[in-house]
Formats: sequence, structure tokens, C-alpha cells
Amino acid sequence: MRSVSAQSLILAVGLLGVAVTHLRGEEIRFSVREPRAVTYLVPAPTRTAAPAAAGPQWIAARREGSDVDVLLGRQVVVQLEPGVALESVLAPEYHTQPAGNRLWLVETADANAALALTTELLEHPGVTAAHPVRRRLNVGGTKYAPRPDDPLFALQWHLDNRSPITGARTGVDLNIRAAWAVTRGTNVIVGLGDSGFVADHPDLGNSAGAPHYDFAGDRSGEPMSDSNPEHGTACAGLIAAAGDNHLGVVGVALEARLASWSIFGLFDIFGTGSLRDVIVDEAVLAKMFRFENQTVAVQSHSWGSLSLALNGVSLLENDAIEEAVTQGRGGRGVVMVRAGGNEREQLTNSNDDGFVADPRAIAVAAVRQDGRAARYSSPGANLLVGAPSGDPLGETTEDPTAPNLVTTDVPGAGGYNAAADASGDYASGGTGFSGTSASCPQIAGVAALILSANPTLSYRDVQQILVHSARHFDLADPNLMTNGAGFAVSHNVGFGTPDAGLAVTLARRWSNRPPLRTITTPLGNSLRAIPDDSLKLEISGPGAPTALASIRCLPGQGPQFERSSDRLPLIYVGLGNTNIPTDLTGKGALIQRGENFFFDKIERAARAGAAYVVIFNNKIEDPELLVMFATGYTPIPAVMIGKADGEALRDYIVSQPANRGRLSTNPLRTTWTITEALVCEQVGVRIRTTHTSRGDLRITLVSPAGTRSILQTISDDFEAGPDDWTYWTTHCFFESSLGEWRLEVSDQRNLDTGSLNTPQLIIRGTSVIDTDGDGLDDGWERAAFGDLRYGPRDDPDGDGMSNAREQCLNTRADRFDPVIPLEFAAVSPDLVRVTIPVPPGRFLVESSTQVAGPYTSVTQLTNTLPYLDVIAPAVADPQQFFRWHLLP
Repeated sequence: MRSVSAQSLILAVGLLGVAVTHLRGEEIRFSVREPRAVTYLVPAPTRTAAPAAAGPQWIAARREGSDVDVLLGRQVVVQLEPGVALESVLAPEYHTQPAGNRLWLVETADANAALALTTELLEHPGVTAAHPVRRRLNVGGTKYAPRPDDPLFALQWHLDNRSPITGARTGVDLNIRAAWAVTRGTNVIVGLGDSGFVADHPDLGNSAGAPHYDFAGDRSGEPMSDSNPEHGTACAGLIAAAGDNHLGVVGVALEARLASWSIFGLFDIFGTGSLRDVIVDEAVLAKMFRFENQTVAVQSHSWGSLSLALNGVSLLENDAIEEAVTQGRGGRGVVMVRAGGNEREQLTNSNDDGFVADPRAIAVAAVRQDGRAARYSSPGANLLVGAPSGDPLGETTEDPTAPNLVTTDVPGAGGYNAAADASGDYASGGTGFSGTSASCPQIAGVAALILSANPTLSYRDVQQILVHSARHFDLADPNLMTNGAGFAVSHNVGFGTPDAGLAVTLARRWSNRPPLRTITTPLGNSLRAIPDDSLKLEISGPGAPTALASIRCLPGQGPQFERSSDRLPLIYVGLGNTNIPTDLTGKGALIQRGENFFFDKIERAARAGAAYVVIFNNKIEDPELLVMFATGYTPIPAVMIGKADGEALRDYIVSQPANRGRLSTNPLRTTWTITEALVCEQVGVRIRTTHTSRGDLRITLVSPAGTRSILQTISDDFEAGPDDWTYWTTHCFFESSLGEWRLEVSDQRNLDTGSLNTPQLIIRGTSVIDTDGDGLDDGWERAAFGDLRYGPRDDPDGDGMSNAREQCLNTRADRFDPVIPLEFAAVSPDLVRVTIPVPPGRFLVESSTQVAGPYTSVTQLTNTLPYLDVIAPAVADPQQFFRWHLLP
């Protein structure tokens, strides 16, 4: 839907005589007194061909800050001060009737005229209340859409991962049916920047008439270039495959419109006559980012850099993205969604790609069915959320415990599924889709649902709704932490996987966030040397050999000691390929490489209580020190040392139990003290070094609340740098900017060296008055509690939502104010659904046909959001009761 200009809105509204306090795109804010002051969001009136014609008898409206829908009619309720005569405030041509003590009903021509009259009446000092007559919509029963009739929906676990018999959730999903009951993405256009897709696919009818463009061939209206369209077709189906059409699959936003923007094509880039499938140049990409930005609300980009080196955004592209997010959609901004990257196994980080790290975009990780990040999904502090995806064991073999996604495919033999019959229209099983390429379009679809529920939201509002609606399924993730505002976040999956039902509920009650403010510290020009090879294993004790006093080592991919560890006894436990019977509590474990995986050795030592693990090589090779593969989810720090050092250390500690080992680190530190109060959004650090090997460096930012964002880890990028690169983190969302920020830069390999130039801190957020520096606005705190005694992570009303979360959602923090209400409804003849507002925790839910019982167990659930979503078998009895208990 094309937005009209603000000037047109003001003109149309002026024709009706309605006072406009603030423009919000396709809606206006309309204030009434009931007698309490209330603001409604009503559709912006438009000029008609026949101004004298009667207008609507009812206008749909939504109370600002909530999801309460009402209809406003053509009668106006008026209440007057004692002694004020009706004729003194109302013209005689209106038909009126008494309606109670100092109350009258006033007839107008239509609902638009009632809005105009209400505004006029409220300007009179004798009027204590004035509002159109309201008709409340029926909101009884939980909103939950029925299963669509698409035959492959049963395989789309990423949308609805529940048992078809019991309704119990069996793994990660988007909880999509809760969202579909509210919206299906109508009136939102998603632009898919990809290889193009088959627009005449029988399940992609939502693309008809959309603003397609073949950027590779510079052809308007064409959905494909000469590139291979299977990738784009798979992404398209995940976003907006049609639903309830008895065909194949269904998309996340099944009624959104989908525009194909083909940016890959076959080019003779070397002038040799050999065509290669490559992306268009930066000037054309800039054109794409700007394309139809008043019409297209969401852009989905499942492409990125495959290089180990840093890959930045060009000047042309950056300017186009800025235009899209600041001027697109009438100034509310285009929502840009990006795949986080598939190079975890190559030690790359999502922050290494400037497009993905961009705070104006939503970076998406891939999450397996069990909730853990896929083995390929690149980690990064810049990741905002994760979405489901498969985790293949090989090129064409899916992991049965982490199945690939079912989606649309190029018909016939041209796509992932080479079957010539109609089954070849869809990819599934071993030919199914996976990667962060599959996760990204799903979040684009959720963004479309959010904007369909509330088109007035800015791109920043959409980002923040995703944060509030996200939840973690892998609570054993060793990287999972709670930030200073009470939000759980991880470098593996960001804030977790969004609950689409909660997201659209929040969208309807959301108050747009204040304007963006950016704090930028000065960029100096002072070089300081970064200590080389600063991670060491230090051994001390009686008779300790001098050669073991400081041993070179390389870290694993899991946790690290950000400061030197305590000096602890080291115990040699052999190969660590069986369960370790020795109690290693308060000790370090020395283990020899061989026979089993690195992560298996580390996890066995952790179960025995070890504080850290040292693995020594079992052979002489070049290099003798490795970054241990697949150790990103190990629960304790681990390092690798060489064969000779390991054998000497083994011989020493076996002979001397009184030994002590310490992992020491010596980072270069920079601090900034921020005195301007913002509620943080994304935070960036601009880094310039003279280092000759970027991959040697570990770069970490610590917020005043203690939240640690790992901006760069050790990698195999041996190019010089980083030379003027800005890293970003989402982990400080909703924290306070006030206080000391600390940057730590470590060199974790030897030989290559360099210096750090004065770095720059960049904080994006919204301004608040915050005298106690906790990230809570003083006015909000006093209104909620009467004073400033609580902090951002506190939860005085015990509803599982921190004060920082309640402040952003505009919910009551001094008493239970559920975002999702207690509701009950039938889902099918065999199943019912109950939503229960409770704090996060583990609950037992029971059911009975009598209020006094007896009750039988329905399920045990662990929730990380402030509500339970229970689907249970229906009973034949006309009444059914539920109760729930918090478990230890």
C-alpha cells in the first residue's frame, strides 16, 4: 500500500475539521475524554469524489498503547459541567436526546462527522466528556488459527512444531498459528533480493503484480535473471507461499505480496568468454536498496560475504541503505533482514560482514529443531534473533534430529528436487532447504506480520518487538547470559527465536519509540602497542621447570577467561575418552589429543567439575597449535598446547601434585566514561590497528552493566587489520549508557604484532532523564513506584518482566499487567488451547471437569516468556477446568 504524503493527510483531515495531534502514516491519533483522556488510532480519512455523500456509520479504531479494538459510531456522548446548558455548547441544528445525569446523545451524519464534532466540543470549557458512541468488538476466546489445508504443512516444523495428537510442542517453532489469528500479512510487500524466483509457481500467486525487477539484467517487472532461481524460490516460499489452497506449503506471511529482485546473474567478468554466476556491482545494489522504498516495507537478503576477510559496505550502498531506513515508508523506514552467515566452521564471525553487522538491519542466526544454533551458523554480537533451519550432515543428507525445511522449489528437474512430476515443485528431506538463508526469510515474514498488525511502526520498533517476543530453547547454551536490562542473549542466537503470536500482539499495543539519538566519542590518533601472544598457560610449584613457566597456547571456541584465572592444581586424566572418575572440582584438567573429539574431552572434564581444560597435541605438525574444532558449545574454557610442552607438563604434574596452573591474559584496555543518559539500542566500536594479522586478535566490549560483547574472535584471516572497521553489538539493548565502557584487545598468536589507534565508541538509543544511571526514566520510575529505589532488572510485581522491559512496553510495573491474557478456546474438535499469564519458570498444568477436582496432569512446561501456551485434549464434558503449579 502506497503511503500518502503528510501534506495530503493534513488536507484530507482538515476537510473534516478534525484536530490532528500527530501523524502516524495511514492512521491519525484522535483524543477524546470518557471522562478520562483516551487516544484512539483511527484510519486517516481520504478525499472522496463526492464530498457530500454520507460517510461510514462506524469507523474501526484502536486504543493507543493497547490491542483493544473498537468501532466508533455517528452518535456523540456529551457530559456537561453542572449548570452548563446544552444549547450554549451545541448548535441548534443537531438532534439530541437526554441520556442520563448531565448526559446527552447527539446525532451526526456519519462517523467522520462524529469525530469532528467531538473535537469541537472538547474545546468548550463546560464539556467534561465527549466521545463517539463505541461498539466493543468480541474478543472472547484465545486467538489461534486452524491448521491450513496445505498438504505439506505437517512437515513445516519451523512454523508449528506440535504433536498433531496431543498438541504438545516438540521443539523450536515460530508459534505461527497464534499470529495468523491476528494477521496474515495483508497489505505488506516484501522485496526478496536474491537469485530471483519462479513467479508462476502454483504456490507463489501472492507475487502477481508486485514490483519485480531483474537488477542483473536491468529489466523492470521481470522476476528472474539468467541465474539459477532455486535459492530465491526456496526463500520466497518461506516468506509468503499461499495458504489454504490445497497445495504444498504455506509461508510465514501467507497473504503478504512478494517482489522478486534478482541480483545474481551470469557475467563474463574476466573477459574470457566464460560466464560466472556473480552478484551485481555496488552501484546496482545501491539502486536495489532504494527501489520502491515507499511501497516495499520489508527487504529480505539471504546473501553475504564468503571471505574470511572483513567485507564492508561501500559508500554508494551505505547511502542507499540510509535513505531506505530514514525516508522509506513515509519516514518510518524499510525493515531490512539479513542472513547471519554459514561459516562458523571456518571460524568466521557474523560481525565480519558489514552488511550483516549493520545496526540498521536484523541479523538472523540459524536454530536447529532442538534450539541450539546450527553447526554452520556464524556467531556474533551483532545477531538480533535466530530462526529455525535444518542442519545437514552432508550435501544431500539431512540430520534426522535437525531436519531441513520444506519449501517451494523450481518446478520439474531444475531445482533442488529433480523429480519431474508435481512433487518436484517442493524441496523437502535431503533436498530441503537449510542455512541462515532459510532463517532470514522467516524473520522477514514475521516482520511483515508485525507491520500488517500495525503499519505505523518504524524499523526500530520492529527490531525491538522481535527482541521482546524472542525466547530461548537451548537453556544449556554456555554463552547465554542476562544483560543489564534483564534480557537473555547469546552470541549464538541473539535474543532467541521470536514467538510470532506475541510479536503481533505487541505490535498492536506498541507505542512508537522516541527518536534515535547517537552518542559518539572522539576519534583520536594515538597508537598503543597490543601485547603479542598474550594468552599463556603459567605453571608453578615445587621444582617446576623453567620451560613450563609460560607455555604458548591457543584458545578453544567456547568460553574464555577474560581475566587471568586463579592458580589451580592441574590433574592429568589421559585421553579423556571415557567418563572421568576423578573429582576435578577446583582443578584444571590436562588431556592428550586423540581418539575422540575435542568437545567430548572438554565436556567430560566439565562434568567431573574441572574449571578449565588443557589439551596437548599428540603429534608434531605444522601448525602445532590449533583452534580446536567444534568447541563453541563447550561449557568451560579450554586451550591447546604443543606436543613437547604437553608431555613435559604431564611428566611434571604426575610427579608433583602440588603444582599450580593458571591461564593468564594481558589485553590492552581502553575506557570511556559516558555522562549522557540513553536507553541503549545497538552499540558500535570503530577500530583502527596496524596489526599485521587480524585473525590473531580477540576484541571485547564491556558495558557499564557488565555485559560482555565479543566483537571478534581468533580466526584464520591472516590479512592485516582491522584497519578502520566498526563492530556492533545488540547485547546492550535497553541498558543504560551511563558509566564506564571498557574495550579489551588481545593478541592470541605469536609473531605478528601491531598497535591500536584511539578507538571510537558509538551508542544508539533514546534519551531519558536518569539521575540514578540505571537506564530507567526518572519520571517513569516515580509514576510506577513513587521513587527511584528499583533497578532495571528488578521485577517488583513478580510477573517475570524486568522493569526495563515494562518501561519499553508501557505496562504496569507495580502490579501484574499481563501482555497475553488468560484465555481459553477450542482449537479443533479434539484439542483446546489455554494461554496463562505467569512468570517464566517450570510449571505443571492439570485439568479436570469439576472445579474441585480430581485433576490430572496435562503437561509440564518451561516458559521463558511471561505466559504459558498450553494445548490439551478436549473433554466430552461441557466444562473443563485448568490449574497450574510452579515447580521447583
